[in-house]
Amino acid sequence: MARIASLWEFAHRPPDLLMAVTCIEKVRAWHRIRVARARAQHRPPPPIAPLWLISAGTPRALLHAMTFTPMKGWPRGFYKGPAGSGLRLVLVRELPVAPDTLLLRLMGAGVVLRRAVEEVEALPDDTEERIIALQHIERIGRIRAQREERSMDGKQFVAE
Repeated sequence: MARIASLWEFAHRPPDLLMAVTCIEKVRAWHRIRVARARAQHRPPPPIAPLWLISAGTPRALLHAMTFTPMKGWPRGFYKGPAGSGLRLVLVRELPVAPDTLLLRLMGAGVVLRRAVEEVEALPDDTEERIIALQHIERIGRIRAQREERSMDGKQFVAE
């Protein structure tokens, strides 16, 4: 996914059509900038870069509104959007349980996320995936703790 220039969007909740259209607009805007730079440097224009929309949930409404097809040569869960859009969709729930999908599965929710965390914890301490993933997991823990603290502060204020 990162071998070529690309954009990434993350959606904990299933993205809708408006989010997909916004992603396509971002791709097109970035493409115009890249083409202008190439022209200024007398180089051929680059191909349109993909925008990877990574979704923890299944965006049923979006899948009904737009055509996404499984990507050839990619694992289950990777989809290509409408021709010329540059849009790609990764459905984290569908990804196979494999070492090369672990970091993406950490962007999931529910059972998918819990299992991915268990896999990370089972890795040897010095593996790159474990080091990267633990930073991500710890950051999520801090965010959750801050949310709970704010929630408790509000409840205490109401009680007082």
